[in-house]
Amino acid sequence: MTWSALDGWGESDDGESVAAIRHALDRGATIFDTADVYGAGHSEEVLGRALAGRRDVNAHHCLMAIRKRPISLPPELDAEIAAAADQAGLSYGAWLADTIRTEFAVRAGLTAISEFEHDHGAFNADELADADEWAAKTIRRAGQTGTSPGRP
Repeated sequence: MTWSALDGWGESDDGESVAAIRHALDRGATIFDTADVYGAGHSEEVLGRALAGRRDVNAHHCLMAIRKRPISLPPELDAEIAAAADQAGLSYGAWLADTIRTEFAVRAGLTAISEFEHDHGAFNADELADADEWAAKTIRRAGQTGTSPGRP
């Protein structure tokens, strides 16, 4: 299937796309990444046709809802996001996606800590100091290698 956020890469044949998706399903594919901006939602319609009647398959599709909507950000916030994205060497949208992914990871970590403390009691001062030292080393190492902590 052809990506076409804004009439992008060219023509595609829906029949061939459905056949390709079904071929992938028959060989074990379970994740399909699509978004409403790919062909103005057409890719999701084609995926739906390919999955129709496939009760034998537990297929998941990942929807990244990027709707082109007029939104109004305060100019200062818009400028800060643009500057942060530029500094990180990312597009505006990629920076936002990375920031959201990081936020989810932080929330998952905080939830895990909370559950652990609920089951085993609160961390003591020595355990917190060890964790703080480990985090500082990890962040320094990530800064030296240019990677984000916890990511390759």
